[in-house]
Amino acid sequence: MSSRHSLSSSRNQTARRLISLHGGFFCNMPTKAVILHLESVVKPDYFGYLWLYAQDMFEFCRNFVRVLFEITLYPHY
Repeated sequence: MSSRHSLSSSRNQTARRLISLHGGFFCNMPTKAVILHLESVVKPDYFGYLWLYAQDMFEFCRNFVRVLFEITLYPHY
């Protein structure tokens, strides 16, 4: 029981570390998806992390470009 608890707390710490690293930078970070993904695997699945990171980067870049266009088109806001 204690080894299972320590594994779970280790995964929670990893999830918190991931979220604290990227959560402040990406406003659209799917933190729930990251936590569910971490809880569903025993061994870290780095390709899954990279896929989530790539999706977040795409969303961030898309939103960043949209904001730049809005600032350029409507400078009075």
